[in-house]
Amino acid sequence: MTLILLSAGILLLLGGPVCAHRPVFPQAREPYDIPDPAISLAIYRELGAGQVDYFRFSVPRQGMEFACQLMVPARSRSKDFRPVLVLIGPGLPDPGPEIPVAVPPGLGAEAEEWRDGGKFFEPFTQTSYRMGPKVRRHLPAGEWQLAVYHPPGTGGKYTLAVGERESWGWRDLLRFPGLWLRIRWWYNPGQTVAAILAGLALAAFSARRLAKFLGGRG
Repeated sequence: MTLILLSAGILLLLGGPVCAHRPVFPQAREPYDIPDPAISLAIYRELGAGQVDYFRFSVPRQGMEFACQLMVPARSRSKDFRPVLVLIGPGLPDPGPEIPVAVPPGLGAEAEEWRDGGKFFEPFTQTSYRMGPKVRRHLPAGEWQLAVYHPPGTGGKYTLAVGERESWGWRDLLRFPGLWLRIRWWYNPGQTVAAILAGLALAAFSARRLAKFLGGRG
């Protein structure tokens, strides 16, 4: 167990934008409230056809440096999925009709269209992502939102990485096996089942070999 936790800690220190972010899996279609936009989160979601996903957060009185980025699984079924990331908040321009998101009165919006930012391999879960649009800027105090939509109207899976301050504890490390399974299942259920079955078969084979070895010594 100590070796597993140590390995997990090393992956967190050396990993990229997903590995170092605490994963969350919002289930409801309502806007997701980000507790602290400075703390790193990896939000795993699946955009429904014709839908827009919203994420809300508050910026404190002194303002803050904010960063986020969209990524999609680097799989063949996602090759044409290129979602747009929209920042909504005070002081931004009127989005106009070309940005089909709901903007509250008194707020504006800016859209970051998909730009291929290369690929990222996440070593902990053995998953790969295409890196897309990102936002990095100073935000003044107020209520802010992020929106994600796909212009053609088709859906797909994506990960929204938010924040840069890591906040992992030992309890989180103990949850790593469950997180691995959940992320893998989200990424590719069929491949995950195959990996589990292969692991069980290997464990059964090893147990039989061990039993045979011990029986022979007796």
